[in-house]
Amino acid sequence: MDILYFTPDEYQELKEKDERLGKVMDITTLRIREITPDLFSTMIRQMIHQQISMKSAETVWGRFQEKLESITPKTILSLSIDELQGLGISMKKALWIHEAAKKFDEDPHFYTELSTKSNEDIRNHLLTFSGIG
Repeated sequence: MDILYFTPDEYQELKEKDERLGKVMDITTLRIREITPDLFSTMIRQMIHQQISMKSAETVWGRFQEKLESITPKTILSLSIDELQGLGISMKKALWIHEAAKKFDEDPHFYTELSTKSNEDIRNHLLTFSGIG
């Protein structure tokens, strides 16, 4: 399992770059976070987690993993929007997830070459997705 770590200097720099985030960091403890290197499955998981409880989100995520074995654009697109909704998400989220899978499937090079793109280019591209932003 890959873990995201911050050195004390990096942690302090992050606090100083964003005043609001810094205030939150002052009153909470540092959490260790597992890194999931697959951008697509990470994005889908985050879309599922939006605006529902952690327990509900993990239950739905488990259903996705059980149904699909692996979370890829092709496996998502193999399901109808109704089937996606049947895994426990709203119709709106099912549409967003299906649209995201279609975008990834249509332009896979954009995502495999992220390290060559600027943060602004990545941000602007991801903001074209419904359900992100």
